[in-house]
Amino acid sequence: WRVKEKFMFVKINDSNATAFDFQKQLILNVTQHCEKNDFFEHMSGKEFVYEPGTHYQYSNPGFVFMAFIAEHATQKSWQELINEFINEPTGLDFQLLKYAVDFPDTSTLFNLNNEQFVQIPTWDYVLGDGGLTATSEMLSKFPRLLANERIINKSSFEDMVTPKYLNDST
Repeated sequence: WRVKEKFMFVKINDSNATAFDFQKQLILNVTQHCEKNDFFEHMSGKEFVYEPGTHYQYSNPGFVFMAFIAEHATQKSWQELINEFINEPTGLDFQLLKYAVDFPDTSTLFNLNNEQFVQIPTWDYVLGDGGLTATSEMLSKFPRLLANERIINKSSFEDMVTPKYLNDST
């Protein structure tokens, strides 16, 4: 499953590194481009930090995998899937940053570094774990459209908003 699309990637060799450590290094080192397969290689063979169902921690790589799987299963790009399942049924216009970077209303990205804002390159690699552009109006409409079965059905929405518990009921 070889894909030529480039994306940003930072390797962290510390086995105790958290998702926050990974994101921090990514922000500080946004110049290294790699292939999707480099992401797969980096993630493969990793052992679980926790057994499934015993701990919750947000995982950007999980959402990246989700997008890769959806693209592979449908043979459509992530943007095509966003258009099909969100934009077309709702009239919204969410665009991946890599396509919207040259739009006149797309703002420049900055990082706070040593108490100074430093312009950083646009993260055109983001896929699945963010990188959508939206106006404040679109963001204000999205929850209502989600809840009113314009994007997902009522059963899926109810499942999404129902609290989930770990194996120990916490």
